[in-house]
Amino acid sequence: MPRIRVRKTRRGVFEPYIFQRASGDLLGGQSIRSVARAHGIHYSTLFRYWQRKKTSENARLPGYRAHNRVFSDQQEASLCQYLLKAADIYFGLSPKEPQATSLSRATSFNPTNVARFFGNLTCLMVRYGFQPEAIWNMDETSTVTVQTPSRIIAAKGKKQVGAMTSAERGTLVNLAMAVNALGNHIPPHFIFPRKKYFNNFVHDGPRGCIGTANGSGWMQEGDFVKFLHHFKKHSNAFKESPQLLLLDSHSSHLSLQGIEFCRENGIVLLSFPPHCSHKLQPLDRSVYGPLKRYINSTMDFWLKMHPGRTITIYNLPSIVATALPAAATPANIMSGFRCTGIWPLDLHIFKDADFSPAFVTDRPAPTITGEPATPVDPGVSPAAPMEPRVRAVDPGVSPAAPLEPGVRAVELGLSPAAPMAH
Repeated sequence: MPRIRVRKTRRGVFEPYIFQRASGDLLGGQSIRSVARAHGIHYSTLFRYWQRKKTSENARLPGYRAHNRVFSDQQEASLCQYLLKAADIYFGLSPKEPQATSLSRATSFNPTNVARFFGNLTCLMVRYGFQPEAIWNMDETSTVTVQTPSRIIAAKGKKQVGAMTSAERGTLVNLAMAVNALGNHIPPHFIFPRKKYFNNFVHDGPRGCIGTANGSGWMQEGDFVKFLHHFKKHSNAFKESPQLLLLDSHSSHLSLQGIEFCRENGIVLLSFPPHCSHKLQPLDRSVYGPLKRYINSTMDFWLKMHPGRTITIYNLPSIVATALPAAATPANIMSGFRCTGIWPLDLHIFKDADFSPAFVTDRPAPTITGEPATPVDPGVSPAAPMEPRVRAVDPGVSPAAPLEPGVRAVELGLSPAAPMAH
C-alpha cells in the first residue's frame, strides 16, 4: 500500500463555497430538500451541516478530512530538515533507556534534603579542612552468579537469539568498597551468604581484598565493623589525620561498636539523606555502572573458556579482580565526586530540573504561631531532652554551628561520659 493514498473518486468532497451558498439560500427561507437538490448535495449531509451551523458560526464542513494534526505541513518539513541536518553534523539522535527510579527516591531527592546534606558537608570541610585524599565514599553493590548477556551479532531476520548463562537464578554476593576524591580505591570487601567464612573464599580476588560471611549475604553490623578495620588499614586514618567517610544511612552502619571505633581512630562519618544515594553517591554515579558491565562481559568470557561449568560464588572474586581495574579508574572515580558536587565542593550542582520528580509531593513549610504544634507528654519534664539522632559532635567546638539533625555524623574527641549534643 502506498504511503500517500490517491483518491479514485470525488465522492464526499465538496468545495467550501458550495455550503456557503447553501447556507445563504436556507437563510432566505428555502427548504433543505430544494437547496440540496439545487447544489447537488445529499439531503442528510446538508441537514447535519445546517444543524451545526445554527448552533455554531464556525461549524466544520461535512465530508472526508484528514485526522487532527499537531504540526502543519510547513512545520513538519522544518522538523524533518532539522533532524537530517543534525544527523549530517554527527549529532544523531539515539533512544535512551530510562533508569528505574522508585517513588521514594523520586520524592526524597528534594532541595530541602540536598541543602541539609551540603550544609553538614560544608561544616565538616571548614572544621577539619579535608583535602581530596581524605574524602572517601563507601557503598555496597551486589554481584550475582548469573550475568546479563552482552549484545551479539546474529543472522538477519532471526526473531530470537539465545546466549549462555550460568543458571536461571543466581546467588548474590555483596561487595563493599571505598574510593576517595583523588581517584584511589581500597581493595573490596566481599560478604558471602554462608554461615562460616574461610580464607580460600577470596584467594583469587583482588590483591588485598577481605571477606566475611553471614546467612543473608547482606551487610550487617559485624561486617561493617570489619570493613572499618579494613578501611583504617588502607586509608591510614588516625586522630591526627582524620578521614571523612561518606556512606548511606543503612541500619548496619549504626552499631555502637562501629561508632566507637570511628571515634577512636579519626574516622568522621557523614551519611547521605535517605533515598538520595542515586544522585549523591559517587560510587553509584560513575563506578558501579561500568563495574557491572565489565563483570557481565568477564562472565561471558569465563563461560566460553570453561565449557560445561557454571559460575559459583567462589569464582566471583576472581571475576571482580579482572573487571575492577577497568571500572574503578581514577578518571571514573573523580568524575563521580565532581558530578555530585562533593569535590570540588559545589553547592549548586543540582538545578531545578533535577528536583522536578519531587514537585508533586512538595508542600509549603508550616508557619509556627503561638503554641508548638507538636504535642508534649505531660508526664515528661520539659527539662528532660529528647533522644537525639545518632550523632556525636566534637565538644571542643562551639555549639553555635550545630550539624543539621537529618544527617548522621560521628566526629572526634567525644568521651563516653560527655553528653550527646542535640
